Amino acid sequence: LCLSPVEDTFLSGSLDKTLRLWDLRSPNCQGLMHLSGRPVAAYDPEGLIFAAGVNSESIKLYDVRSFDKGPFVTFKLNQEKECDWTGLKFSRDGKTMLISTNGSIIRLVDAYHGT
Repeated sequence: LCLSPVEDTFLSGSLDKTLRLWDLRSPNCQGLMHLSGRPVAAYDPEGLIFAAGVNSESIKLYDVRSFDKGPFVTFKLNQEKECDWTGLKFSRDGKTMLISTNGSIIRLVDAYHGT
């Protein structure tokens, strides 16, 4: 789960390989994305962009206002074979993303270049 820093919305990633956008004022999800693996997700600090980490190998960035059009950028990262991603978080300035795993690895990724 990831709460928007500016609106009454949140993201939920599921074992069924979906990412859903919810509004706290509605019982139904406002958006549904079918992905190729179990996602982890995070909003940027301004609530304009969200990141979806998929299959412990790529990060896709979406504009919240037009996420149904697909990601505006995808970063393919080297996959750690010994662990899976368990969380994703933007830094306070939005320039870096932290990836947590179920192993001994924590990664920092440049949010603009994916390096």
